[in-house]
Amino acid sequence: MKRSAFLLVVALLVGGNSTAGAADSFSEAMTSGSAHVIFMYRLENVDQDKMSKDATASTLKTRINFKSDSFNGFSVFAEMDDVSNIGDDDFNSLANGKAGQYPVIADPDGTNLNQFYFDYKTDNVLFRLGRQRILLDNQRYVGGVGWRQNEQTYDAAKFVLTGLANNVITYAYIDNVSRIFGPDNSSV
Repeated sequence: MKRSAFLLVVALLVGGNSTAGAADSFSEAMTSGSAHVIFMYRLENVDQDKMSKDATASTLKTRINFKSDSFNGFSVFAEMDDVSNIGDDDFNSLANGKAGQYPVIADPDGTNLNQFYFDYKTDNVLFRLGRQRILLDNQRYVGGVGWRQNEQTYDAAKFVLTGLANNVITYAYIDNVSRIFGPDNSSV
């Protein structure tokens, strides 16, 4: 463990200078950051064999996020998501008690903290700590399940080293996976 911590410190020191154009103070980094509100409507229909009813989900995702400017290489990012049914909920979200009545469309209602992390970034090094999106390669094994309204995110510490002749080294220690079924439906 001591060797790993030592190597991490060395990599951060060797990584280079912090990002150009950064804020001059913590308060400036927070006030000159950027905020966004995103609405994503989704309509999905499922016609499944051996089910007497078809499923139709009409859902709206509202996403609010804020990213601070960088201060001495450090920044913070926060993002909240809300998924709501628009109209009838003629589908089995695995959380609405309609199992056996309708086919599954895994977009349950709910509001959750999608991402909240702290970054330290230099020219060649990124260290990120907190709840975050991790998308590796084609997302077959580690990804966000981006086609669902509620994204899969990870409580993790992630280290990314770039600038190695067309190579990127990524190491992530994942403590928890926040799955697409929402915080109120952890049994699925």
